[in-house]
This record gives sequence, structure tokens and C-alpha cells, in this order.
Amino acid sequence: MGFGTEILFLAMLGLVVLGPKRMHSMIGFVGRAKAEFDKASREIKSQVSAELQRIPQDEKSASAEGAQTLKATLEARNARTGRAKAEFGKASREFDPLVQRDSNE
Repeated sequence: MGFGTEILFLAMLGLVVLGPKRMHSMIGFVGRAKAEFDKASREIKSQVSAELQRIPQDEKSASAEGAQTLKATLEARNARTGRAKAEFGKASREFDPLVQRDSNE
């Protein structure tokens, strides 16, 4: 049995079981239900599509935020390292004459 034959069989069976008046209202009900189903399906597809398009934007903004945080962390570390180097240089200059004096004695 092909698809057209099955539809014809179901239509004849519905006509016999429901009668012509109820069959007419049932066809209207099925048509409206299918239209509602199609509408809901389109809405879900558009929502899913919008979410999928938004995900890369969220990842990009998260990456940009992460890059900014990393940059700030590195700048703070470099500032601390610079201060440590300066203090080490100062201590080294202060300690150097003492080392030279001890080695001369």
C-alpha cells in the first residue's frame, strides 16, 4: 500500500465511523492542530537558532574578558617584578661595598 492509498483508506474509515458532519469538523480540528504544531515548531527552531548564534558571541566576550584579566595580571606581576628588581639592585649596591671590603681584608 502506498501513501496515497493509506490516506484514502483512513478517510473512508473516518467517514464510516464518524459520519459526514463529524468527519468535516474532525478534518478542521486536525488542520488547526497541524497549523499550531507547525507554528510551535518554527518558534522552537528560531529560538534554538538564536541561542546557537549567541553562543559564539558569549565565547568571544568571555575570551576578551579573560584576555583583559590576563593582561591586568601580567601587568601587575611585571610591576611587582620591576619593584623587586629595583630593590634587589639597591640591596646589591649597598651590599657590594661590604663584599669588596671583606675580600680586600
